[in-house]
Amino acid sequence: MKSSPQLEERREAYRRIVPFFGKIVKSRFLQSSGADIPGIERIHNLIKGIYKPADSLYAFSIASMLKSPYADQTFFNPDGSWWMWYSPEAGDLNISANAALMRCM
Repeated sequence: MKSSPQLEERREAYRRIVPFFGKIVKSRFLQSSGADIPGIERIHNLIKGIYKPADSLYAFSIASMLKSPYADQTFFNPDGSWWMWYSPEAGDLNISANAALMRCM
């Protein structure tokens, strides 16, 4: 099955940010990533927990912040896979941010 151009673009963006996974970074890096990763304007805007670029159907990233931590739980399986008990943003799964996150599954 062939991926859509938008999904291929997302895959490439994630490949480019992998070197930063697991590292502590400044909020400026997340909000203005283009200086460090040309072509990626931002990883997260830090306004809400779920970040969905305006032109995307899919969520790009999630931030759990000290001022508003998620109550979600992540569970790790012995085979290296994982799953999460998700507590949706206020409202239901049909609001834009939640729907964008669900499309990522």
